[in-house]
Amino acid sequence: MRQEDRTKTEASRAATARSELEADLESYWKGLRKVFDPEVAMAGREKALEQREVAIAKKEASLASQRSELESRSQGLKVRKQELEELSESLDRWCQELQEIARQQAVAEMDLEKERKSLARRESLTTNMEQALARQRESLKTLKESAAGKEATLQERTRQLEAAQAALDAQV
Repeated sequence: MRQEDRTKTEASRAATARSELEADLESYWKGLRKVFDPEVAMAGREKALEQREVAIAKKEASLASQRSELESRSQGLKVRKQELEELSESLDRWCQELQEIARQQAVAEMDLEKERKSLARRESLTTNMEQALARQRESLKTLKESAAGKEATLQERTRQLEAAQAALDAQV
């Protein structure tokens, strides 16, 4: 039995040693955790910080790209604004020119209307003069006919008078 007792004793010692080793191992792991947990946490924070820095760098690059694009658009808008201002000035000049042309046209139309009225008056006067001239011609024609008739009558009387005078002269 001795062997058995020894085996039991050895088994008991081995179990105790094993128990102590397990306790030491657990204590070692706890110690390692105490040391490495802050390190792991710090490494995690550093990794998160690096990721943030990368994200910030990407965001900054994106913002720089957007800023560049916005500045380019701003330049384009400034050029377009200048073009619009120039077109607006041209349009204003054209409007003024059109208003001046319209004013000149209105003046020309008034002058033309005056000319038309003057021409109508002259035509009316000419028509009246032509009618008066026609009446005068008619009157002159009538006077000529009357004068021709009177001349014929006068010639007839002159002949009769001459005949009467010749008859008287022949009687005397």
